Amino acid sequence: MKQVVVKCGKSVIDRWVNNVSSHLPEFEVVGYRSESVRPEDVSYVVGWQPDALWVNTFPNLKALAAIGSGVDHIANLDQLRSGIPVLRTVSPDLAQKMTEFVSMCVLSWHRRLPAMIEANAQRTWPVFDSPLASERTVGIMGYGRMGSKVANALDALGFRVKIWSKSPREGLAFPYYYGTDQLHSFAEGCDILVCLLPLTNETEGIIDYSLLKCLNKGGCLINAARGSHLVETDLFKILDEQWLSFAYLDVLAKEPTPATDPIWDRKDILITFHCAAYISAEAGAEIIAGNIRAYERDPANYKGPVYNPAIGY
Repeated sequence: MKQVVVKCGKSVIDRWVNNVSSHLPEFEVVGYRSESVRPEDVSYVVGWQPDALWVNTFPNLKALAAIGSGVDHIANLDQLRSGIPVLRTVSPDLAQKMTEFVSMCVLSWHRRLPAMIEANAQRTWPVFDSPLASERTVGIMGYGRMGSKVANALDALGFRVKIWSKSPREGLAFPYYYGTDQLHSFAEGCDILVCLLPLTNETEGIIDYSLLKCLNKGGCLINAARGSHLVETDLFKILDEQWLSFAYLDVLAKEPTPATDPIWDRKDILITFHCAAYISAEAGAEIIAGNIRAYERDPANYKGPVYNPAIGY
């Protein structure tokens, strides 16, 4: 029987193996450390943080199914053997989760929830007032499935929304900016900056001091994409200068962050533990199994999302 090998964290691998197996009974599904792995029989790898050099060792591999919509977690991806596609995992569930998360952060900052929590801790009774959502501008970096859904949700809540992405588009309902030449113009006048970009060579470190300085004084950053999008020292600097008032970081340069990292001591940053659009073993296995079955049936006409090396995601 042909095999599917699952590579993910040891705390969840049994759940992933069991769930993928229940959806793909025609395959033998095994964990990557199992003695049952037969390299010549492995048709697919399902992986979070797999090493492409390890993936290359399976001579008859048909595809690598990434756990998650991004591929930046795959080590040595540029050395993946030619002809092995990377099937990305995209789901309406993930877009909905991201929409809920970003809306939570936006409303939390807008209605000054962090300050209210601090006032509770101090047992004081300050007066809290906030402008209407229509007086706030939210800039969203990235306009894929998640970005478009987030934009529509925030628009429905009454916020002014503007978009920045890599390439030009027409006919959008929101002010749209694209390319590096328009990046700072996009950020100018934003009260809240939301990053939902894929991580590529071009977007690594894109959120730096100069970009954050374009936001309105007292503004807020929400990074729910990848830690490497943000120059963390630049964020600390601009928070210390009190140009920005707060940041919600779902992702960090190093995860998990050591308990000794001084970032934990900051009252102007909330770390949310990479939970914005976490893909569960139950939901993810069903999606990935469907992708594998569709690819197995007709590789040449597979219509699911696939990593494109030319654009980096």
